[in-house]
This record gives sequence, C-alpha cells and structure tokens, in this order.
Amino acid sequence: MFGSTATGWRVVRATVLVSLLSVATWQVAAQAQPGIETAFLAYAEATKSYDTRQMTELMHPDALKRFRTTIDAALRGSKKDLAATELLPLFSITSAEDFAQLTDVEVYKRLNDTIERTAPGLVDMMSKAKFEMLGSFLKDDLAYVNYNLEITVDGKAISTQVVQTLKMHDGKWLLMLPSKAEASIAGIEARFQ
Repeated sequence: MFGSTATGWRVVRATVLVSLLSVATWQVAAQAQPGIETAFLAYAEATKSYDTRQMTELMHPDALKRFRTTIDAALRGSKKDLAATELLPLFSITSAEDFAQLTDVEVYKRLNDTIERTAPGLVDMMSKAKFEMLGSFLKDDLAYVNYNLEITVDGKAISTQVVQTLKMHDGKWLLMLPSKAEASIAGIEARFQ
C-alpha cells in the first residue's frame, strides 16, 4: 500500500502528528478564548428562563441591527401596509412611526416579550430544554459553538445539533443571529419587498 513498511509507518506517524497538532491548535484556540463558553452558557440559561432582557444583552449589536434593518425595510417597502398589519403587533406597537422610535435593543426584546406572552407552550418547552456544548473553534473574527439542543415535544425528546456564531464586541463574545433567524429574515424580505 505504501511501498515499504518503513515508508508506511512514516506516513502513518506524519498523519497522526498532523491530526494531533490540529486538535491541539483547536484546543489552544478554544482555551485562549474562555469567554466563548461563558457567553454561550449564559445565553442558554437566559433562554431556559426566558429572560428576554438577558437574551437581548447577549446579542451582538450587528445581529440586532440586521434584524431591525429587515423590519425597517419591510415597513418602507412596496407592501408597507401589509407589513405594518402583520409585523407591528409583534412589537406591541401600532404604527411605523412608533417602530422608528425603538432602538435595535428594544426591537429584539419586544419581539421576545411578545413570544413569551403569546406562546407560553414554547416558553415552557424551552425551560426544559437541554443544551450540551460539544466544542468551539475560531475562524477570522468569529467563534463557532457546536452544541446539542434537546427539547421535548408532545412527550417525545427531539435532539438536534446546532452551530451558534459569536463575535467579539467591547471585549466580550456576543451572539450573532442563529441560522433559523436568518431564514426568517429572508422570509420577511421575500414577503414584504
């Protein structure tokens, strides 16, 4: 397979060495940024207790702005009346002018407050959710946390692996929008613009 046994063992040793160095590099990168795990676990706890203030504080300003910008565009787009009818109640307001007065932080928190009021079953389900961090790695200016989320729906445990992105802001790691939120944003853009 490798031509000779000696060559074969050198290839195997080199492969093992590269693998070990890769794992060591990943571990050093993760250990060099202990705030990643702390930020993720804080968000998991805030989600379980559905603490909308804490959930919002743990979001990166870029993520909050991205969410806010999408709603702003829908309220100014060609289907602004439909957008106002469908979106403004999510923020407990009645006019685009009222929405314009909200900060990015208020927009995100109000949406989560509305979910808490209107979907108590979801809030209860999340209170029983299990978050298990599987690992993290850094790439450029982002951290990626791979975790397992287990929720119980109609008595059946459902488990899924999720990747959460974090980005540094003012010396601490904060969460970016999850992929499902990005999908929702794309849906809003498609529906109202």
